[in-house]
Amino acid sequence: MNCRQIRKKLSPYIDEQLDSRRQEQVRDHLQSCQNCSTVLHQLEQLEDLLQDDLRLQADAFTLTRIKAAISAKSDQPLPVWSLLQKVLAPSIVFAGLVLGVLLGIQLHNTFKRTPIVEPQTHTSLVDSTFFEPLPVGSITATYVSMNAIQK
Repeated sequence: MNCRQIRKKLSPYIDEQLDSRRQEQVRDHLQSCQNCSTVLHQLEQLEDLLQDDLRLQADAFTLTRIKAAISAKSDQPLPVWSLLQKVLAPSIVFAGLVLGVLLGIQLHNTFKRTPIVEPQTHTSLVDSTFFEPLPVGSITATYVSMNAIQK
């Protein structure tokens, strides 16, 4: 076996989960390969560190206390306010949206019938006494005369 295959089998080798033939193949390879032996040594050190870590161990009654706390919380009825928030909040939002749409339609219909600005008749600025007559042949004079013809 090559180093890649051996390294995949190192963890089962440490835990003695390989059959006797594979166990012997890995042992023979480790005796002849320094790199794989180093990897094995590092894995063994890591396993020792994990076993020595006391934080991973819990007392015997921890799981029982956690289950009891979860059970006590789930047995309590929901408060009335929480139920009202879950039911009434979406209903109020929906009613507000419907009211807003209906109000918008009503306002649209109201202002559609009565114009906001009354049409006014505008007098031409040329007729005003505030301005001097436009020079003949100017672009402005031509525009004003065309506009007057169209009316």
